[in-house]
Amino acid sequence: MAYTATKEPTGYGQMMASGNDSWAMGRVWSYLVSSAVSIAKGDFVKLASSTSGTINKCSSTAGTTFIGIAVGALDNSAGTVASTNTVGVLREGIAIVDILVASSSGTQKTVVYQDSLLYLADDDSDTALVTVGQALTGTDNGEPVARSIDYIAVPAATAVFKGRVYINTLIKAPFIV
Repeated sequence: MAYTATKEPTGYGQMMASGNDSWAMGRVWSYLVSSAVSIAKGDFVKLASSTSGTINKCSSTAGTTFIGIAVGALDNSAGTVASTNTVGVLREGIAIVDILVASSSGTQKTVVYQDSLLYLADDDSDTALVTVGQALTGTDNGEPVARSIDYIAVPAATAVFKGRVYINTLIKAPFIV
């Protein structure tokens, strides 16, 4: 699913492009979808098999090889083998995604500054608002997967914001801190 949040960030960084209201732009690669998996537009995806080149939705932060954001949808939920159809995955570029920021009492309460490193949201109590592995957070949950373009302050109540991020999974090195 594409971003679902309706809350605006506290402050905006630079615009994506003049007149561009698209939710994603950048370099897109095509991947086969694993068996018994349905990928929706906007899902954060991981490499399920490096030998077959298939993808699956991110469902945790532990050991997840995040490769990008699905820019299309493919339902292979009834399939017993990998799909012969492909879905596009944004591997490098800018996208609008869900960003989880907890209240001051939550565990994922890190302020998201412009150019902050972002991580997949984990499975603690703050993620009742999002599906595990399908939103980003400023709290260090392992490997950074994106950089924030917008600024989001810690809210009075835990919330999911829409925010623009830059991802680049085409290089092996993690984002430089």
